Amino acid sequence: MMVRVVIALILLGSPVLAQPAARTPAEEEVQRVCRSDIISQCFLHVADRERLAACIRTNYARMSPPCQTALRAVEADRRQR
Repeated sequence: MMVRVVIALILLGSPVLAQPAARTPAEEEVQRVCRSDIISQCFLHVADRERLAACIRTNYARMSPPCQTALRAVEADRRQR
């Protein structure tokens, strides 16, 4: 499953965000559930949204099942918009 770059924007309150966007409940869930996974798998890339997104895609299988579920929910939510 490919995780879109936009998911990286919501994770960890990434410092690359110039203007905080309104988050959906699904995005809030990703931030809550995936925080430890992102720290353990992609910590070095948190400051760069493109590298962070690439790291999430690369390490998706290593993310916890709740994190994977939350990422899929955001992806589905974005497709419906």
